[in-house]
Amino acid sequence: MSGRLFSAKLWVPILLASLVTATTGCARAARPEQKVNRYLNNLLEESRIYTYEEVPEDGPELLVRVRWEDDLRYYEKLAVEGADAAEIVVSEDALALRVIDPPRIPAFQGGAPNVAGSQVIGQELMSGKWVLDYQAAPPTSPPRTDTGAIIVGQDPFLDASYVFDYLIEAVRSASLVWEFNPEDLTVYRKSEDPFPPPNENLGEKRIDAFPQPLPGRGARGTEAAVARTANFRRIAFYIRGEQIVRVREQITVEQNPQILRAQRGGGAEHHLQILEQHRAGELPEPIRVREMTIEIEEAGEDVESVSLPQDTVLAADMSGVLGSLGFATTETGQGSGLPPGFPASGEGAPPEEEGSPMPEEGGEAQTEETSTVP
Repeated sequence: MSGRLFSAKLWVPILLASLVTATTGCARAARPEQKVNRYLNNLLEESRIYTYEEVPEDGPELLVRVRWEDDLRYYEKLAVEGADAAEIVVSEDALALRVIDPPRIPAFQGGAPNVAGSQVIGQELMSGKWVLDYQAAPPTSPPRTDTGAIIVGQDPFLDASYVFDYLIEAVRSASLVWEFNPEDLTVYRKSEDPFPPPNENLGEKRIDAFPQPLPGRGARGTEAAVARTANFRRIAFYIRGEQIVRVREQITVEQNPQILRAQRGGGAEHHLQILEQHRAGELPEPIRVREMTIEIEEAGEDVESVSLPQDTVLAADMSGVLGSLGFATTETGQGSGLPPGFPASGEGAPPEEEGSPMPEEGGEAQTEETSTVP
């Protein structure tokens, strides 16, 4: 009897320890948002090759191919409607820009623009030459609005550069971050899912970030009453192992589930007013409707290093060029004309013949050879 009692007493603390261990293990299991944030932060710390594709509702299809060595060295090539249009190289503080197909860049569609007061630099860009400024590299941190949101849609080169910072904030502002499970009917509605399922044959998983609910009538007069991008944005992250391989984003007002329900008579009438404000361009924060896809082709140490191109033309100041190529939408107040980097010339002067003399000493541009072509 005493032996049996001793055995029972011995097993009690072992069982309790096992329960504590199991409970602790469950508590430590990473939530979907923690997983996505870890994967995104890992990408920010790695060299990578990826494509950034955007189809805005009110603009051309844009594709940026990026070779990212680190925050100070990267190469990007922009295609507009399927045709190469321009490319940049960033190395330390330097920025080199080449316009491949001027008519596909809005700021060049009227001819050579002034660049920081120089018609000559605009002409060199129109002729397809690399133009270099040793001090014009964009900041390593993304530009933000007065409310702290990352600016998107001002320039495709900048959007592609800062996209992973943007995604981290998008996950933070989501109402729900959920691991894809079509059998979870408490969350999943197939009719409301704009994205393809993960490829299970490749061991792929998917994690979704859902939009915030639309503001209700009771929020009138408060900051919460303003409909923002976070109310209309859904994102799907496709993951293999510990690596994000693809990201799909949809920002839509017309297809927002709450607005669709209101149109069928089963939702709040106030949501129909939000829709009408959007259509009339009267929302306090205009919603930039788009579909965006990121494909990550490589990540790690095998990414080829990036260096400045050869045979460049030196520019006195190109600090305002990125963000001034004319891609920004008029609704944001950042687009329609030529912002500070490109003061409007109005002349639309054609480029000079290739090989034309460069400015005299003290002029805006001169030819220089640097390192290898990217």
